[in-house]
Amino acid sequence: MADWGQIQYARSGDSSIAFRIGGAGPIDLLFITGFISHLEIFFELPAARHFFDRLASFARVIVFDKRGMGLSDRHGAYTIENVAADAVAVLDAAGSERAALFGVSEGGPASAMLAASRPDRVSSMALYGTYARLTRTDDYPEGIPLEVLRENWSAFNAGWGSPASLGLFAPSMAGDPELREWWGRMMRSGASPGVIETLGEYMPDIEGAVEQVEVLAPPDIERRFGLLGGNIMQGEMTPDQSFFLRPILGYADYTTPIEGLFLCGSGAHPGGGVMGSAGRNAATALLAHQAGAGKGA
Repeated sequence: MADWGQIQYARSGDSSIAFRIGGAGPIDLLFITGFISHLEIFFELPAARHFFDRLASFARVIVFDKRGMGLSDRHGAYTIENVAADAVAVLDAAGSERAALFGVSEGGPASAMLAASRPDRVSSMALYGTYARLTRTDDYPEGIPLEVLRENWSAFNAGWGSPASLGLFAPSMAGDPELREWWGRMMRSGASPGVIETLGEYMPDIEGAVEQVEVLAPPDIERRFGLLGGNIMQGEMTPDQSFFLRPILGYADYTTPIEGLFLCGSGAHPGGGVMGSAGRNAATALLAHQAGAGKGA
């Protein structure tokens, strides 16, 4: 059996992400889980432990609880971008410069996002039991009708914590008492019904919520803005670009030398990805300014 060591934590923005490492193979393998996980309960089921031990027999395996799940912090927006950013934070904390990805179920889109946005950190990728999208459209007839998906997800959420849903994920083992007990504990400990409800709101028709898309690769950012080594986070999430130093010293309070101009994008604290925190904080600073409590008032 592989030695999986102690639970460790990586800092990603304002969130702490739990991870653990097993094996000492010649390659690093980052395992991105599906919609539910718990780094301690995972390994209590012999079959699950055997699976991870097999991976650890040929690789140094890094597995983490996504934000909102298991032993990781519950706060922070749950988006594919944030999961990808959390994965990079875990790689950094684990001392991994480049890793192969293994994305399962809902971890598949996050793996693809990470590979596309940070190819310098990804050596290869394997996807299992995942999807290009969930809902059916005219050009994607393989998907599930949105109304059917919402109905099933509501029923699933209403019975959260019950082993009854095991029949959906492992029908051939749904009657196994040990697996049923483990699955129920995994659900109750891995995430709350509120987290699952949020997933149900954002996952089924996420494409329908997107009003505009613009893809800027690093060369585009360099050409348009003169930002060499262009970064999708609007500034690398390094110590000199974090907390009171984001975007620069003296302007982490969202104000600028220009009267009435406030910073609210990913370049402002806490920065990185699409989470809304910078916008909320900037709005608070703006209201304080209007009330006469802002800078220069």
